[in-house]
Amino acid sequence: MRKLVCFSLCFLMIFSLFGFTAVNGIRDTVPVFALDETTYNNGNDDVDDDVEIEFVVESGVLKKYIGTESDLIIPNSMNIVRIGEGVFSGDEFLESVVLPASVKSIGMGAFEDCELLVSVTLPNGLNEIESSVFAGCVNLLNIKIPGGVTVLGNAVFADCESLISIEVEPQNSYYSSSDGVLFNKNKSILIFYPPGKTADFYTVPNTVQIIDIIAFSKNEYLERLNIPSSVTEIHEEAFYESESLIIYCKRDSAAHDYAEEFDIQYILIDGYKVTFYNEGKKIGKTQTVAYGDSAKAPANPKRSGYIFWRWDISFKDVTEDLEINAEWKRGKSKVLFKAAGKTKVVRVKTGGKVKSYTPVRSGFAFAGWYQDKKLKRKFNFNRKIEGSVSIYAKFLKRPSAPAQVSASVFAAGVATVKWKAQRGFTYVLEVSSKSRNSGFKPMGTTKRSSWLTPNYGRGRTIYYRVKRFNKTIGKNRIFSLYSKTGQIRV
Repeated sequence: MRKLVCFSLCFLMIFSLFGFTAVNGIRDTVPVFALDETTYNNGNDDVDDDVEIEFVVESGVLKKYIGTESDLIIPNSMNIVRIGEGVFSGDEFLESVVLPASVKSIGMGAFEDCELLVSVTLPNGLNEIESSVFAGCVNLLNIKIPGGVTVLGNAVFADCESLISIEVEPQNSYYSSSDGVLFNKNKSILIFYPPGKTADFYTVPNTVQIIDIIAFSKNEYLERLNIPSSVTEIHEEAFYESESLIIYCKRDSAAHDYAEEFDIQYILIDGYKVTFYNEGKKIGKTQTVAYGDSAKAPANPKRSGYIFWRWDISFKDVTEDLEINAEWKRGKSKVLFKAAGKTKVVRVKTGGKVKSYTPVRSGFAFAGWYQDKKLKRKFNFNRKIEGSVSIYAKFLKRPSAPAQVSASVFAAGVATVKWKAQRGFTYVLEVSSKSRNSGFKPMGTTKRSSWLTPNYGRGRTIYYRVKRFNKTIGKNRIFSLYSKTGQIRV
């Protein structure tokens, strides 16, 4: 195809030099080059549908590309200054691309979901890389960011699961890299850690203050991440789909707060606090125990009319803060169900079992009973109750209802229902042909932003609503409220 473009340019130059005038029968053999819109092709002005078009350039912007090249070099002669939005998106053939030196800007999603793309060569004069340009390029291995780049959009490398290294030219005034990891210039923001890096441990530099959105997303290799106290802000989706990660951090640091809020496993490098209690009263001093070490039990407490039986939980191999209570043998035992700021007291025969119940909290879904305040260890209802036991309810906040839900007629009897999709959520469309209050049937689940309804027949009125979820409790999904029910005549 590159040979074809060069041939066409040469032909035009010869044509111009000799001053030929296009007449019937001649124009059919000359490629078309318009001033405002230049189409580089292997045909003519009246291109048939089956003629392959390679490039369409309008006012210096590459607007369209159709081709089957695996190794594509875009000629400098085209004077392209911008790669348009989504131009190469979803291309099934591209494996490598070399952009011309004239390119200054790459539009949003330009190479998104080019799943075979391995290599991209960016020109030195490039200034701007917009959002999601390489998102979903699952085989992209390395990339070099030129010194002139001043703007990197959000999620440029989202879902680039094989990406090993990002290298920034040292003369770049806005961005930098170290060991293949992308930062802003002074390394106060960690922008992206390539998910294809195979190291299982990484220490965030102590210059970093902010860990950016999806910075450590979809990382299958990284198991342990040391986050210093210099980090004061972590984006809520910084560790999207990196479930196996363990965060090493100091107590009460931003990383510690983040790990607890988003239920990420963590280890406190400055130790864990272990406190012993008897009937709610603290025994001795709180101990600080290193990760994996054991606490030292105080002398057995005494209580009139009771026999000390044991401490309620093990304090060997400490991996979290512990509050340890003395347990006693005598008569009935007391179980305190603590949920949403309320306590329900149940007395059971000592040595017997207590039955669970489901507490209610508006806007939240009940996620089970736990034996610790941190909600880390589930309570075993097969356990024999000996002495006073406190158990704690865990709730998960239900997500908000889907936004911007609308419908349009796709074809006779069929509608397209659309909504504003949000990353990380799965959506369920329900449709009824009976009424807005009954007969709804789910159409399935999707992460996309639209769904076609079944064919209900021309002229029928159908009703639709959408809900979504991004978390589960066991096999149960935590659904949002439904969107407002809409209707459309198809």
